[in-house]
Amino acid sequence: MLRWFLAVFALMGPVAGLAAGLAAGLAAGLAAGPATAQPGARVPTEGPFRALVVFVRFQDDTSTEGCAPAWQQWPDPDALPAVAPHLLAADPSPPFADSSLTAYFHRQSQGRFVLYGDVFPRVVVTRHPEATYGIRDARSAQALGRLSREVLDAIDPEVDFRRYDANRDGYVDHVFVILRRNRQPISWSGYSILGTTGTFDRTYDGLRVDPDLSGSYSRYGWSGNIFPQRNLVRLMAHEFGHDLWTPARLGGAHIQPIRGRFGVPEGHTDRIGYALMVGAGGGTDIRGDLTISAWERDLLGWIACPPLTADTTVVLHDLYTTGACRTVALPVPAGQPPRTLYLANRQRIGFFDRLRVNECTAPPNAHGLKTTGLLVTVVEHREGGRGRMAVLPADGTLALSLEAAAYDGDLFGPGSAVQLTPWTRPAIGGYAAYPPGFSLGPGPWPALVHIRPAGDRGLAVDYVADYRRRPIIREDAWIGPETAGQVIPGAVQVENGRTLDVDLGAGRMLTLAAPLRVADGRAVVGGPGQTLVLERGAEVGGAGTLVVRAGTTLRLGAGQLLIARHGGHVQLEPGAVLVYEGVARVRAR
Repeated sequence: MLRWFLAVFALMGPVAGLAAGLAAGLAAGLAAGPATAQPGARVPTEGPFRALVVFVRFQDDTSTEGCAPAWQQWPDPDALPAVAPHLLAADPSPPFADSSLTAYFHRQSQGRFVLYGDVFPRVVVTRHPEATYGIRDARSAQALGRLSREVLDAIDPEVDFRRYDANRDGYVDHVFVILRRNRQPISWSGYSILGTTGTFDRTYDGLRVDPDLSGSYSRYGWSGNIFPQRNLVRLMAHEFGHDLWTPARLGGAHIQPIRGRFGVPEGHTDRIGYALMVGAGGGTDIRGDLTISAWERDLLGWIACPPLTADTTVVLHDLYTTGACRTVALPVPAGQPPRTLYLANRQRIGFFDRLRVNECTAPPNAHGLKTTGLLVTVVEHREGGRGRMAVLPADGTLALSLEAAAYDGDLFGPGSAVQLTPWTRPAIGGYAAYPPGFSLGPGPWPALVHIRPAGDRGLAVDYVADYRRRPIIREDAWIGPETAGQVIPGAVQVENGRTLDVDLGAGRMLTLAAPLRVADGRAVVGGPGQTLVLERGAEVGGAGTLVVRAGTTLRLGAGQLLIARHGGHVQLEPGAVLVYEGVARVRAR
């Protein structure tokens, strides 16, 4: 299997320097290259795994400037940065400091995976100036190989590599090489390899070094590394993550987006956020957080996300600290790959989710979980167990930004949308608007009908397996041609000051077998040549309005009434026809 991966971070917009680099921190990757995993080398997803962190500076790197906390913590090029002793636990037995890379994986694997180890006790200085190595872009693999050999040869007299084979496969487990700063422009922030096939022609204390699996590079000097205890740990986790979430699991070096007719958010179907393994060659990383998504954790068997199959109310607590999640199997058109909805409550409880703001740049930029609420992602399952992923944003948009406020509206819950149904936009199936010819079909129609607070930062989610039985409208909703011809058995109830817009298309009909109730809000129905059948009539409350558009036939079942209570308002536009079955036919003028 040929594979090598790098993370690329570009600049965006007029904001220069550290903030701009962070704003466009788009972890990117290439899924082809010259490094081949050696037979027998393996990286487990459970149990202990031991790593060594080596901080390296180029011979001509003597710079001490920089206003970001990262540089305030590494002012002396020849002394280890302040973050160094806090990256890895030295022992595989918990508890672990919650800000460490060890805790990052231990917590999110629910204790199944322990990445522990040591930091080499001094900064390694290269034998030559930076330009000698020629490390710049995706063609840097061979150059990195030369540097990797130099680094490992330099530390060999002081390191017993036999300590770094926790899984006993005869290979060094992992060496994290952290490059301090570069003068030459480098197009990547991290690289998931140590070199190319043939890089290491010797063993270290009897252990072989797999250029693909035995190590990775991360740039401390990457402009997005503002708070090393957060940003550097996330970058190290991402590069190491290529050995956990292999192309066989992701379908590529990075998570692939759901493209084509998915349509959410409109015009931005390549954007993915709120996941670890996102980057170029896959979806554009809009960030959103620093942690691992429920789907990624589920892929490795680190958590279980039980499916919701029957009407129920579930309470979800914080994903990072509890691993709680649920899934919903989505109905898809014939011939389309299966899709699963992942539900996770995201709160600023864990260390990597708590928000920190860097005041060093203008505007200040935020690091951590950018917003809170119920994160909804769609996973499209492909052959061989691989998947594609899309975030389902509550407000229909995903933005990459320096500031946390730009992410408000991405997640569901208080202060955002509290409902996700086949009639909301986005719809639960993932569409911002249904494409022409789309039909919701015979069902079932799953829906999240109410998302609300529950206890200390928990979220309660009312799930119904078939929304037709309980069609409560708590968010603005649209019923269009995708619903035409259906018989809705449950009482459609509009509340919370929302609007229901029913526009089926000319010549089409919809039947409501239970009363239409507009308690608090508006229902605007019909259009030329459309028929809405109210078999059990309609009730419009004092804060409600029912508008029947021109050209619509509103048909009431035998003996049923159209009732407006306590100031409720019913308006028939000119040309609308109201039919009392077996009694009368009234045309508005």
